[in-house]
Amino acid sequence: RHDVDAVRNALGGPPALLFIELPFAVIFLVIIAVIAAPVVWVLVVMLPLFVLMGVLSGRTIARANRREIDAAIARDALLVEAVAGRTTLKALDIGRRVQGELEDRHAGAVETALRRGVWTDGFGNMGLALALMTTVGMTAVGALAIVEQQMTIGALIAANMLSNRITAPLNQ
Repeated sequence: RHDVDAVRNALGGPPALLFIELPFAVIFLVIIAVIAAPVVWVLVVMLPLFVLMGVLSGRTIARANRREIDAAIARDALLVEAVAGRTTLKALDIGRRVQGELEDRHAGAVETALRRGVWTDGFGNMGLALALMTTVGMTAVGALAIVEQQMTIGALIAANMLSNRITAPLNQ
């Protein structure tokens, strides 16, 4: 089941979306540079942070996924063996010991799933924080540029909209 999910996510999930959106991100960055030159450097500074976070989160979550799958396999293997050898377990009166081991393995599988969820949520929140910092930075620099008449309010709004289109796929 997990392998099917991995293939489905690779072909239709965030990596595929990022691959499709990447050419548009370059085009949007060029448009921002043309219409809102004073704020483009904020985006240029923040983009490597998004990439770094993406690489770090990908590696971390992949390891957590592997641990979760391994724990589930260990639990399921014991369950299959217990069901297959149920007459032997009853004859030797070791059902309670096997039940305890099964409960321990199940608890371990749940714990690894929770840890993976914590990592996933943490990186998701970091991505949202980076996106918010990008918007706030662009708006602050843009407001100063507007006051100095280096750009218009419309250019700032358009730049913020386009920057959201660039950072959203990276945030995935």
